[in-house]
Amino acid sequence: MIKLAKNNYPRVKIWLKLGPYADLDEVIETAVKAGVDCITIDGSEGGTGMSPLVAMRELGYPTIVCLKKIYEAKKKGLKTTMLIAGRLFDGGHLVKSMC
Repeated sequence: MIKLAKNNYPRVKIWLKLGPYADLDEVIETAVKAGVDCITIDGSEGGTGMSPLVAMRELGYPTIVCLKKIYEAKKKGLKTTMLIAGRLFDGGHLVKSMC
């Protein structure tokens, strides 16, 4: 769908919203190779509208782990803008995210 949209509407910027999936790194790589312009990721604490409240509490990666997935994608040389949402609620989380 990303390739189709890029082909049919070349001036449109495509943003992809992802949740804290177990195969997040593979989804990021596939989306970047397809030409997505920006990826937003909601950590499990991010309050994503993609799933019910029970799923947010019980499933998915925390925000810190999603940050690690972004770091690994950048390390692989995948170039796109990536944004993250979620709960960074204490100094330890802030320091980890900056590292």
